[in-house]
Amino acid sequence: MALLSACHCFGQQWGRGKSMAGYYLNDSSTGTMYALKLNTDSTFVYSINAGMMIDTVVGKWSVARNKLLLNPEVSGNYHEKEFCNPCKGETFITVYDEEGGTIELASVEVYEKGLRVKSGFINSLDFSTLSFDSLKIEHLGFQSYSLTPEYGTSWVYRVYLRSDLSEQMEQKRILKIKKSRLITESRLILRKQR
Repeated sequence: MALLSACHCFGQQWGRGKSMAGYYLNDSSTGTMYALKLNTDSTFVYSINAGMMIDTVVGKWSVARNKLLLNPEVSGNYHEKEFCNPCKGETFITVYDEEGGTIELASVEVYEKGLRVKSGFINSLDFSTLSFDSLKIEHLGFQSYSLTPEYGTSWVYRVYLRSDLSEQMEQKRILKIKKSRLITESRLILRKQR
């Protein structure tokens, strides 16, 4: 009997979850638009559009009682490297944002054996004249990134920095379910669109 009851309860939660799928928007006139798309495969897309700033996060959603749980995928800074035959032992570094836009004035601190030996903008330093074992790359509005390049080889590095806003967007969220509305922790109301 307990097993049957547990299955029945799970089925009700799954059924409610399926009916939660849809597109939700805020009805605020503040100039900032919040949009949440709940897909039937339990994935979501949550976007904030505040004038020039647009951010989007994706992840998985689930329903527990009268709450919608959003579990975003968490991304981080990363780099790609590519061997460069004509580079003749030089290191080249280009910094990008999450969407692949070039960050021209990223600052870099150059370290050797734990001591900072040079700092400046990444596009103005000649790495071929420096002896170093690690770099710290930063830009206002983005998380810093430490890179340990391979020394003495010819590499082109593409460093991707994650915005500070992404970290805020990628937090787990719990929204209250009230009929066809979702209410955030900050009391923002998202209405289901028909």
